[in-house]
Amino acid sequence: MEKNVFVRGYALESYERLILQKHTIFFDGLWELEGIYYVLIGEASMNLTDPEFANLVSWFDESCRIIGTPVKIVKVLPIGSVSVPARSSSQLSQYHGVPFTTPEFNKLLKTLLSKDFPRFGVHSDHGGIKLVVESAITPEQHAEVDITLANLGFDVEAEIIVKPSAWAEDNGGNSFVRKDATNALPTALRLALEEDEDFWVDSRLSLFAEGSTDRHRFLESILAEETCSCFVNSMALIPGNLRGYLTLYKVVWIALPLAESTEEVFKGFNVNESELLELAAKGRVGFVLPGKAPVYPIGFLAKLLEAAPKSVIFSKRLAAASIAESRRRNPLLFPSLNNVERRSVLDLLSSASSGGVNELSGIFVQHFSEVWPSLEYSFNDLGALGMIRNGLSQIAVGIAKKYHTVDLGPAMQVSMASVEWAAALGAVYSPIKNSDFDEGPFAEFCGSIMTGVKQESIIAPVCDMSTLIEGLLCLDNDAPVIEVADVFDGSDMLLLQKLIQENSVSNLDLCEYVKSLNGKVKRFERNQNKVRQLDLVGLAGGLATIASTSGIASYVPIGAWVLQKIFMQSDSFVHGPVLDWIRAKAYMTTEDVVLVSRLRKKMD
Repeated sequence: MEKNVFVRGYALESYERLILQKHTIFFDGLWELEGIYYVLIGEASMNLTDPEFANLVSWFDESCRIIGTPVKIVKVLPIGSVSVPARSSSQLSQYHGVPFTTPEFNKLLKTLLSKDFPRFGVHSDHGGIKLVVESAITPEQHAEVDITLANLGFDVEAEIIVKPSAWAEDNGGNSFVRKDATNALPTALRLALEEDEDFWVDSRLSLFAEGSTDRHRFLESILAEETCSCFVNSMALIPGNLRGYLTLYKVVWIALPLAESTEEVFKGFNVNESELLELAAKGRVGFVLPGKAPVYPIGFLAKLLEAAPKSVIFSKRLAAASIAESRRRNPLLFPSLNNVERRSVLDLLSSASSGGVNELSGIFVQHFSEVWPSLEYSFNDLGALGMIRNGLSQIAVGIAKKYHTVDLGPAMQVSMASVEWAAALGAVYSPIKNSDFDEGPFAEFCGSIMTGVKQESIIAPVCDMSTLIEGLLCLDNDAPVIEVADVFDGSDMLLLQKLIQENSVSNLDLCEYVKSLNGKVKRFERNQNKVRQLDLVGLAGGLATIASTSGIASYVPIGAWVLQKIFMQSDSFVHGPVLDWIRAKAYMTTEDVVLVSRLRKKMD
C-alpha cells in the first residue's frame, strides 16, 4: 500500500487534542508500531474502570480523533512500539498535522508558493499529494513545491500533472477553477490583502514559536506609533460624533463598519465619505479590519487605499499585533510552548483549582483546554477575530459569571476583544454609548482585566476602574470636521496622558490643565448643547493618588496573579522544561495601564 503522508501528523493532532481536552486524565505519550499509533494511559490514570475507559475510547473515536487515522488508546503497549515526539512549537506555527479540507489546502499553498506559479489544484488521493497545474513548471518551481510541503510537515515529493484543459472553462462543477472571492476585488485591495497574507506567512514563527511581544514589529503604519490615539469599534454599534474624538486625540482608529451598516455609521459619526478620506490622508483617522475584507464596504476601502494606503491595517497584521501585546501583558494566553508543555501548565492550574486554592484557575483551565488544541491555525482562519475565540474574551465572561453572577455572553466577548485591539494599537479604548446601549461598564471591566491586578491584591481578580480625569470637554456639533481636525491636533491630551502616567503633577495642577484644555473647546463652540463631557478612567489609583510620592503602581497580569496564588499556596509544582517558564511568568509585573474614555450623555 502507498504510504499515506498525512497519517503521522493526524495521529499527533489527535493525541495532542486528547491530552489538552481530557486534562483530568494522564497519558504517557504517543507510540507507533507498523503504521498503527497508540496513546498510552499514564500510570496515574491506570485505575480507570472498564466503563470509564470505554467511555474515553468512545469519546476519542467520535469527537477527537481525526477520522480514518489509525490511533488507539491502550493501557499496555504492543511490544516494539516506538515513541513519537510531540510537535514542537515551531511545527505548530507551520500547521504540521492540521487536517485541511481541499479548499483550505489549495488556499494555503497559493499563499506559500511564489506569485508567478501557474494555477493549480491539489489532490491527495491514496494518501499522496498531486498538483494538477495549468502549464509546465521549471525544476526550480518543482523544488519550491517540495520545500513548501516539507515546511508543512510532509515528507513527500509531489506528483506534478500538467493539464491545461482543466482551466478551459468553468461550468460550475469544475473543481480546478478556484472560486476565490478576492479575485473579484479591486486591484489595489486585492494586492493589499495578498500582502497581508504574505506578512502572516513570514510572521508565524516569530509569533508562535519565538514568542514575540513587540506589537510595533507587526504594525507598519506610522499612525500606530502615535501615543495619543483612541479606538472606536463601529462594527457592532453606531458611534457618536467624530468631532468629539478629534477634539482630544491626534489619531482616531476606527474598526471599519460592515457593508450593510456603513451609511448608518457614517451618519453617527456625522461625516461623509469624502471627509473621512481627507481625514485619513491628513493622518487623523485610521481604519482596522478585524474580519475578512468582503464583509466591509469594498468601494470605500478601494478609495481609502488610493487616498491613504498606510491608514489601513488588515486582519492578519491586527491579529499579530494583538497576539504580541496580549502575550506581553498576559503570557499564559499565547505560550510559545508545544502542546505537551501546555498540558503541564493545565496540570498545574488544575491542581490548584481542584484543591480549592484559586477558583479563577478553573476558568483558565476550561478556556485553555478548548482553544489551545487549534490555537495557531484558528488565527490563520479567523484573523484578528480570533481574539474573540482565543484571547481574554472567554476569561472575562467567566469572571463576570463566577464573581458577579451575571452571564453577559457576546457583549462582553466583543468588548474584551475591542480592548485587546486597542491595546495592540497603543490606543485608549472609547466604548460607544447611545440611546439603546452603553458599552462603558463592559469596557471598564475588560480594561481592568487587561491591565491586571494590583500587586498587593489577595482576593479580587478584578480591580475597580478609577476616574483619572473628570469632565474633559469635547465637541458634538456640526462644525466643518476638517476645521476641527486642524484646530485640535491632540497635543493637549498627549501631554495630559503623559502627566498622569508619570504622576508628575499635583491634583491642583491637573485640574488647572483640564480647565485650560476645556477653555479651548469653549472658545471654539459657545453653545453648551453642542459640547459633551468625557472622563478618562483606568487603574492608576484615581486623582487622589496622582501626586503620591510612592511612584507608579505596579500591576500583575491576571494570568501571572493566578500562578502566584498557586505557588504561594501549593506544594505541588510541575516538573520538566516548562517549570522555569512558568515561574518566570508568575512574577512579572507591568506599569502599563489600559485606559478607557467614558463619554457622558450631555453636559452636567
